[in-house]
Formats: sequence, C-alpha cells, structure tokens
Amino acid sequence: MINQITGIQPVTRTEANGISPLTSKVNSFSDFLKEALNKVNDLQLQAIEDDKKLVTGEIDDINKVMLAAVKVLLWASLPLVLVDPSFSIRIG
Repeated sequence: MINQITGIQPVTRTEANGISPLTSKVNSFSDFLKEALNKVNDLQLQAIEDDKKLVTGEIDDINKVMLAAVKVLLWASLPLVLVDPSFSIRIG
C-alpha cells in the first residue's frame, strides 16, 4: 500500500485525465520536490487501480495500463536524476 507523505497537501485531480499537472505556483525546490512526489503517488495509485480493472475485465485496453506503469516509472525516477544526473533507466 502507498502511504500519503505527511505534512503535504495531496495533489488534486483534474477532469481531463484524472491526474493534475505540476502547474501550481512553486516557491522553492523543496515545494517542487514535494509536489512531484505527490504526483508520483497519484500516478502510482492510478496505475494500481488500472491493474485491478484489467484483471477484473473492466479495462480491455492493455496499452492504457502499460502506459500508466511507464509513467510511474519515469516520474519515480525524477528524484534519482536530481540527486545523480548520471542515473538512467531502461524500459523493456
């Protein structure tokens, strides 16, 4: 189970795609990082929900589920890239 990061307001969802972009006013690197981690959390929760729907047959488009998983992987790598610019991920 994914736990909410304490002391941080959750990222709100939009009507368009269910995930909000990083568009709020960011005053510091710390704020940016907190918002990005909340976005990763939202994406992870959405990917888990899509996985469940695929297994139960509510979603029949495996491409949507795979793209959601890749989004999580890319967003989750953001903090690692910021700490170590030589960090790279391989998909596939």
